[in-house]
Amino acid sequence: ILTRASEMARDLDVLGAPSEGFSLAEMKEVAAEAGFDPALVERAARLIPEGGGPSMLERILGGPVRHRVETRFDRALDDQKAARLLAAIRAEIEVRGHGTSHTNGVTWQSAGIGTDWLVNATSDVEGTRIRVVADRRVALGTVGTATVIATLAVGIATVVFFELIELQSQVLGWSTLGGLLLGTMAIGRSVWAKATRRVPPRIAALLDEVSRILASDDVDGATP
Repeated sequence: ILTRASEMARDLDVLGAPSEGFSLAEMKEVAAEAGFDPALVERAARLIPEGGGPSMLERILGGPVRHRVETRFDRALDDQKAARLLAAIRAEIEVRGHGTSHTNGVTWQSAGIGTDWLVNATSDVEGTRIRVVADRRVALGTVGTATVIATLAVGIATVVFFELIELQSQVLGWSTLGGLLLGTMAIGRSVWAKATRRVPPRIAALLDEVSRILASDDVDGATP
């Protein structure tokens, strides 16, 4: 896809025409020509977060504090699909929560600790809009507090140790202390980043299940 897009970009540069990007349908056509499943393009498009790339703060922390994905499906909900969707949300998120389902939509919010989840589905004659939000501010506070405490503990223990052995070299002492403090903070960042990386796959799995539910043609009360 990227190769084809770059070729098109070069052609446009030669012609002097401005590039206005590709629609989802055009990208799916390019994917099919390149031998990719067009459904993968649609799935990837659903997972593109709002607001563009990561901010400077997110790069420093090792991941976003708030995940928000919003997409739209061209199928509407009915009572049965809404109930199935609510059950699927509970199964995929795997934390305690509460929600409601009805013909026009589904709302579910977690009651767990760490990541606050909110899933909202609104249906109309044109289809269903899904919004998934994972707010990790509480988790960031927990990891940040633990990291600060651990860093202070390491710093105090190191200073006490140097006093006990009567370390004479200040350069060695400060460099060792700085390395230990940076290492402790790096461990805290790694813990945060590792936990954050688990969120997008869960959102992807949830949206895949939403797609399957909306695409099904089950009818209430139907018998095989």
